[in-house]
Amino acid sequence: MEGTFYTLQEFMTHTKGVVYIIMVLALLAFVGFWRFYKGTTVLVFAFHIALLLTPVFLRAHNILLQERWGVSLWSLPEGLSDILTIVVIMAALFLLLRRVAYPEVRILTTAYDYLLLIIAVAPFVTGFMAYHQVADYNFWLIAHILSGEVWLIAVPLTKLFHFMRFPFHMPRSERILV
Repeated sequence: MEGTFYTLQEFMTHTKGVVYIIMVLALLAFVGFWRFYKGTTVLVFAFHIALLLTPVFLRAHNILLQERWGVSLWSLPEGLSDILTIVVIMAALFLLLRRVAYPEVRILTTAYDYLLLIIAVAPFVTGFMAYHQVADYNFWLIAHILSGEVWLIAVPLTKLFHFMRFPFHMPRSERILV
C-alpha cells in the first residue's frame, strides 16, 4: 500500500523535507524554553507534537480523506500512532496533576483550563478505545466523532489556538520565526 511506512527508516526516507523542518523548529523552540522550564519542557513539547501529528497523519483519518475528497497524506505506522496517542494521554495526566500539585500553577488555573484540557484529550482517549474495540465499539466511535467535532469547534475560539499564533505574539526580541 502506497504511503504506508512500516519502519522508522522508511518514514524518514520518504518524508525528509517535512521531518527536517519540524525537527529544526522543535529544536529551536526546545532550546529557547529549556533554560526556563527544564523539568517539563520535554513533556510539553512531546505533548504538543503528538497532539498535532497524530490526528493529521493517522491512517484511519487519511482513509476517510481519500474516500471523501480523493486526497491522502502519508500515514504514520499504526504502532507509532498508538505510541503518540499514549504520549498525549500520559502528558495530559501529568499536566493535570501539575496543575493540582503546584500552588504557583494551581492559583492561575480555572475550571476553563481543565475543560480545555479535557476537550483536547477526549478525541485521543475515545479514538484509542474505539480503535482497540474496548467494550462497545459504536459508543466509542460516536464519542470519538463528537469529541473531535467539539475540538474542531473549540480550537479557533479558545486558548487551544495558541500553537498557531505563538510565533506572532512573542516579544520582538524573543521571536523564533522572523
